[in-house]
Amino acid sequence: MVDKKEDSQEINESEYLKHSKEHALRTSLAEGCSQSVAVNMSSGFLTPFLLALGGNSFHVGLLSSLNGLADPAGEITGSKMMEKHSRKKLYANAKIWIAFLQLPMILLAYLFWKGTIVSYLPWIMILLWGMAIPFIYGIGYVSWLSWLGDLIPAERKGEFFAGRNKVIGIVGLVTFLITGFLLDLFKTRGYVLLGFSILFGVAILFRLMSAHYASKTFNPQFRVKKKSNFSFVAFLKKYDNYGKFTVYMAIFNFAIMISAPFFAVYMLDDLKFDYTTYTFISLSSTIFYLIFSPLAGKFSDRYGNIKLMYIGAFLFPVVPLLWIFLHNPIALALIPGIVSGLANAAFVIGTTDFSY
Repeated sequence: MVDKKEDSQEINESEYLKHSKEHALRTSLAEGCSQSVAVNMSSGFLTPFLLALGGNSFHVGLLSSLNGLADPAGEITGSKMMEKHSRKKLYANAKIWIAFLQLPMILLAYLFWKGTIVSYLPWIMILLWGMAIPFIYGIGYVSWLSWLGDLIPAERKGEFFAGRNKVIGIVGLVTFLITGFLLDLFKTRGYVLLGFSILFGVAILFRLMSAHYASKTFNPQFRVKKKSNFSFVAFLKKYDNYGKFTVYMAIFNFAIMISAPFFAVYMLDDLKFDYTTYTFISLSSTIFYLIFSPLAGKFSDRYGNIKLMYIGAFLFPVVPLLWIFLHNPIALALIPGIVSGLANAAFVIGTTDFSY
């Protein structure tokens, strides 16, 4: 005979878990939007700020290179910390630490204005944004990736990420556009470093807001199975399906990073674009990314992620080739923008959903 009381309790727990997860996904959207404002108001203008501090192409390349090493190192560290610490705390605390480490950026602008230790300022920024901040970000990101994966039903992942990315992308787009316009406004009045300082300060507040939303999000119980543990060397030796995907990602990112960090330098130093034009061109690919993301999500759910990755892998190499021949701002915004937007939509949805 079935115990009706136990059966009813199981139904109530199941409904509670379902409701908690749905509420968590809605909260994660607010958290993501706050994060998007912070990122697009600070990280999106790192290269212009580094150049304003007297940095050059070598500094920009070094910043991107160290960032690319520190971030995955943080992810490896974070994956180990998840075994003993709450994913929610790891993610929220990472945001708080990053906000704290952004404060020296305001000091760097002040020191440059005063002409103090000017030659060292680009190196201090590289230490912060090339090593410390991306390492902490990696710790938080891997916790978020695991956490969100437990909240989203498998059959909804493509649809959810496409919708979430669209909303967050629109918020980031508007933020990026306003930031570029304000920086140009400060620059024309001779106060560009003051503009950077104010915007970085606002970004800190939004990072803290994002941490607040993260702390309010439901975190399903997480248990690590001992049989699932393996070392980095063992992962490389295994070379299973996901191992092949990882090798592909490594080669892909190596190729992307040859040119990606220097588009901003090319626009600001060589083509002599102002911050508004730089922002307009940088945003074009994001706009087309937002347009194509819902289509990529539907394509993923219907035809699979591998075909999406084929599309991204084919289109990305076309982008730098177009930049060789095009120099007009409108042409750069439209032609490479469309290709890059479609490539990003296919790549982001495809690789994220494939990983889950």
